[in-house]
Amino acid sequence: MIELYTYFRSSASYRVRIALNLKKFNYQNHYVNLKEGEQLQADFAKLNPQKLVPVCVMDKKTITQSLAIIEYLDEIYPDNKILPDDAFLKAQARSIAYSIACEIQPFGNVKTLQYLKNNFAASDDQIKAWAADWIKNGFNSLEKQITELFPQTTFCCSNLPTLADICLVPQVYNALRFGIEMHQFPRIMAIYQACNQLSAFQKAAPEVQDDYQV
Repeated sequence: MIELYTYFRSSASYRVRIALNLKKFNYQNHYVNLKEGEQLQADFAKLNPQKLVPVCVMDKKTITQSLAIIEYLDEIYPDNKILPDDAFLKAQARSIAYSIACEIQPFGNVKTLQYLKNNFAASDDQIKAWAADWIKNGFNSLEKQITELFPQTTFCCSNLPTLADICLVPQVYNALRFGIEMHQFPRIMAIYQACNQLSAFQKAAPEVQDDYQV
């Protein structure tokens, strides 16, 4: 049994839920309420000294960081591949995924936004504008990259979902939450809509998680 420590709104946790569903794994969720600071408690800190979700435990092995978890699962269970076999397509899937995970998402995560509020007295509107600006800048580049390299694929770089799509969907979810007008990114939105036709993405959505809060 795979155990996943997750939070409904965590983009990184959302990614791993999608990947587990695509791989058709059974897994048990352990909900960590980031809003209430449960990730800071001693028991969880022992599990992950970074005090972050997700954490994946399987075969008595603990893995942190969403992309590391996903690639590990893809390596040890080759069915329903998440990364393409073709070296160029694999590199492109990683390029898109890393752009989101390293250069967009961190600027809108809970820890960053709380820091702005607590240390710079940023208002809710200022915090929202901060997160939206980073997302829009990143999406401008991704929209161009995906459109130019893969103008006719159903998903980011293939006609099957890959690591790139697993990262893209949670980031679009965040963009919509921050009120970004997504009509300016038609390719990204077409991929988002195609992904959300699949049960693996639907079952991973924040609003259907047992710990969902409005």
